[in-house]
Amino acid sequence: MKKKAVLFLVPFMVISYLLHNDYRSYSYENHIADFGLADVGYNLFAVTLMALLSWTGAFKFSKNKFLDILIITGTYVFVEIASYFIPIFGVFDIKDVIALLFSGFLTLCLFRIFDKVAFEKSSIALKQYF
Repeated sequence: MKKKAVLFLVPFMVISYLLHNDYRSYSYENHIADFGLADVGYNLFAVTLMALLSWTGAFKFSKNKFLDILIITGTYVFVEIASYFIPIFGVFDIKDVIALLFSGFLTLCLFRIFDKVAFEKSSIALKQYF
């Protein structure tokens, strides 16, 4: 699992960096109508990047990887919604919330692809909490 996480971490970091830094300025300069992709570039992979870092062993939220994904997604969405009420956190945008939820779904898909047995065990164990 760690090797797969490291192999996917680098490309996702590069894509996220390029979307956030290079593509954003390019699309603004050339007036490209990309339906907000330039604005949500980092958020498309934010949950995935944090989960991949967790899976490499850099840090752990819990022993259940499924719960980790929910915690990461929930935290990002909470901060985005809180930014509507507390401007210090940033600027609220519903497209960012949608991108974060997409990132959470992408992370769940990657978890299932990486380790189907652990995915099933995690989802069963998570049902005990709820």
